[in-house]
Formats: sequence, structure tokens, C-alpha cells
Amino acid sequence: MNEMERLSLPIIKDALQNDSLILFVGAGVSVNSGLPGWNSLVDLFRKELNLEEVQDNLRVAQYYYNAFGQNQYLKKIEEVFSKIYLPNELHSLIEQLSPKHIITTNYDTLLEDQFNDSILKYNVISSDNDIPYSTSGHYLVKMHGDFTKKNIVLKEDDYFNYEKNFPMMSTLIQSLIMNHIVLFVGYSLGDSTFNSIFRLIQDRFKDDAKRAFFYTTDNVSEIEQDYYRRKGINVIVGDFAEELENKDNKMAWVQIRLNSTDKQAEQISDFLTEIGAVSVTFMDSQDTPIFEPLPGETRLWGNTDVVGLFDAETDMSVIVEALIISRLVTPDFAHKIEQIEDKDWEREWMDNFHPMQFGKRLWICPSWREVPDPNAVNVMLDPGLAFGTGTHPTTALCLQWLDSLDLTGKTVIDFGCGSGILAIAALKLGAKRAIGIDIDPQAILASTNNAEANGVADRLELFLAKDQPKDLQADVVVANILAGPLKELAPNIITLVKPQGDLGLSGILASQAESVCEAYAHDFNLDPVVEKEEWCRITGVKK
Repeated sequence: MNEMERLSLPIIKDALQNDSLILFVGAGVSVNSGLPGWNSLVDLFRKELNLEEVQDNLRVAQYYYNAFGQNQYLKKIEEVFSKIYLPNELHSLIEQLSPKHIITTNYDTLLEDQFNDSILKYNVISSDNDIPYSTSGHYLVKMHGDFTKKNIVLKEDDYFNYEKNFPMMSTLIQSLIMNHIVLFVGYSLGDSTFNSIFRLIQDRFKDDAKRAFFYTTDNVSEIEQDYYRRKGINVIVGDFAEELENKDNKMAWVQIRLNSTDKQAEQISDFLTEIGAVSVTFMDSQDTPIFEPLPGETRLWGNTDVVGLFDAETDMSVIVEALIISRLVTPDFAHKIEQIEDKDWEREWMDNFHPMQFGKRLWICPSWREVPDPNAVNVMLDPGLAFGTGTHPTTALCLQWLDSLDLTGKTVIDFGCGSGILAIAALKLGAKRAIGIDIDPQAILASTNNAEANGVADRLELFLAKDQPKDLQADVVVANILAGPLKELAPNIITLVKPQGDLGLSGILASQAESVCEAYAHDFNLDPVVEKEEWCRITGVKK
């Protein structure tokens, strides 16, 4: 295990454990299935055009398209992709790793085939049209299209006009990269596709994107590794697949805590990250966490402590020496090095998940805890495939509202049902019938399981959004999603509410409340907005 691998592995494993890793998959992963690489594909064009001397693959593909037209161009590519290929051991490894999201520049369906029978399902996105029908659970983004859709990115015009041709996919990819740890596999450093993506990250995010990692079995010089490291990508040379595969291993940690000033804290943070820190946090002198400011705000730090977390095997004397050499601290700087207790974090989390009361009657209770009040309205709900356990302010606001209503004999629609918590709570609060609607099949499964656990499955109907019945209406409609979809889908949501029916909306930041209210004010008599921890709830009665 080389030094870069040793420092990178804990970060990548931590990202896997915390469901914050994106795997960026290139053609090298599919080559083992017998599928030709990108160069081999373009060589078909090059040979037919008698352009062996032209090295620019994008240009060769463009020449072929211009010379023979779209039909012949696609027919030539079909010669490659029409054959039957099967997933290989690398696809199996990716399935075992189960990263949060996968982004690939491959046109084939080998990843989909590998995950076809898997418990974990990915929302496959290969065009902008796929995005409205997907969820934020797990994405498999085919950023260069899919041959079956005839929208592949291969020739020069495709690359130059990418953001124009795929505006929504481009935005989604940039958002994912910005907010996750990225590990590139199946590329070579000389791959023009990888380098174009790399340049995109650099141009758009500068130093704001999280550090990325590039895995290769090729020999890479220290000079080349240093080049990419300075630009935000750690190149890992070696074989650490077995270590990653065992992602459920508990990790032990060591942390360094040092005092700094408000001016130097961020510089020290960047440096610690550069030399292998898994995470860096800021604390004031009273041990109060200091969070990132909102856009437009200024950091207001007092006397600041910087806390850097490292893998337990890290030689902290080396870290201390590196800090001194950097001149970000004085040679005698005050610091404290501590071992962090290796805990069973799942058990730790379970121990801290308690029954919660919402309103006067309603309790949400995990199965491993004793019910505080057997005579109350108790919803038994364990965290599972879909979000929604009552811990988030938006869910809490919706539960409190449902508790305040007289639901006896009424029909309730839970629009964007997730775990089914709102629909199930409504049924236990007296509703005659509930309907859950979601775009995610995993949400339908989670809602079904949770309804069965609560003995209300016979009164809960569940539909994927694309399959919901026409002319569907209810006495009460609750939608806990996000401000954007609430505004975009307002015409649909409004029609779901019967005249004089109740509407409850959440998933809205307080700063977004006014614009959401505007979308519904014409059809509803709206109540005053209720806020909780920067989130809010909008309710009203249909006119």
C-alpha cells in the first residue's frame, strides 16, 4: 500500500459508510466484458475514412458523422453494441460497494444488468427527460447517453454542445460532484474524456469541490501524481479493492486539536485536508461547533480551535512536523492529540433514537424502544429505505398538523409519501382511507412494509406518480417534498383537494414560503405560515 493509498483509503471508506461516495465509472470497467474501448470504437471510423494519421478521436467521429450522416454513424456504432455482453467481476465489485451514486461515461447497460436483481436500486438517468421521474435516492447517471436512446456523446459537436444538449443532466452532475467524495475508476490519466471532466470540475468549483480520487493500476510518476494532487485529485496506484469491499469495518481514529485565529483557521483546515485529514471542524473556545455561513454571510469566529480527524494508523508526529514546516503555526504551537473511541455507530445511533410526540395524541416509536403511552396513537416506524422518521423539522410540522385535524372518516393523500409516515399517522388518527403517491419504487416498498407493521395496510393504497388514478381527490392532502416541486406541481396538487378540503405543505425553507404561498393563494384560504428551525409549513382550506 503506497502512502497516497494509505491516506486516501480512510476517507473513501468513510464516504462509503456515510453514503456520500460517488463512483465515476469509465470504459475500462467494461473492457473485461469484451466490449471494445473508446479508441477501438473510433478506430472503426478511422479505418473506413482512411484517416489513420488523425489522432483526435472526437474529430474522427465528427468526420465520419459529417461524411455519412446520422443513420450510417449509428449503424456503425451498433455493430459494437448489438452484441451480447455480460457484467464482469468489476461490475460485481461495484454492486458490493453500493456507492451513493454512480456516474458513467459508458453507453452500455452492464451496470444496469448487474443491479437488475439487487436490493439496492438506482434511478437510471441517461437523458434530461429521465430526471423528473427519478428521486434523490440513488442515481446511475449515464452522462454520455445510452446507445438504446441514440443520444450518445462521442463526436466533437457532442462535447462542445454538451451543456446545451443536456442542461438538466449537466446541472445534476455538477451538484452531485460538489456535494460528494468522487472516486474515478476505469479511466487512464491520459484519457481525454476524464481530462475534460476534470477540467469541468476545476473550472466550475475551483477549490470549493470536495477532494476527488483517481484509482489506477498503471504506473504513474510522482511528478504526475503531484500535478493532479495540486489540482484536487489524489491518484491512487495499487490495489485496495479488497479493503474497500469490506466497507462495514469499524474505523478507529485519531484527532489533532489546535488553537488558531479566525484568519488562519481556514488555511490550516485546507492544509490538514491536503495531508490526509478525513474531516476538519471548527470549534470556538466554548466547544461550540461553528458551521458554514449562509450565502452572503460573513464568518464570525472568535478564538477558534481547528480539529482534524485522521485514520488511527497515521503517524501524528509527521502531521505535527508538516504543520510546523508549513509555517501556518509556530514551532511551539499548542495542540492536543487524542484517540477516538471505536464505537458501533449503528448501536450508538439506535441508543439515541427515542420515541417522539407530535401534537397531543401522536407518537412515533422505534421498534426497539418501549412505547411510552400505550393508550396514545402510536406509529411504529424504524428508519429504512426511504426518508421520514419524524426527526426532520418538516416531517414534525406535518405530523403536528395532522394531529390537530379531525380525520375521522376522511380520505387523506400523502403526496411524496417516502416512508409512508404521514399516511400511516393519518390512518391511526382516524382517517378512513389513505393514498400514498411517490415517484420512487423504494418509497412504495418502504410504505408498504411500514403500513403492514402498523396494521393499516388494508386501508392504504400506494401508487407511483405515473400510475396514479385520474380524477383522484381527498378531504386532506399533505405534501412534504421541496419548494421547487411544490410550485411546479401546484396545478396537480390543487386538483387533488376536494372543495373545502385541507392542504398541508412542507419541505420549504422559511425564505421560500412567500413564493410557495403565491402558487396556492388563488385556490386556498391560507393560514399563517408556521416555522420550525428555518423550515416552515403552509396550510389552508380550499375555496
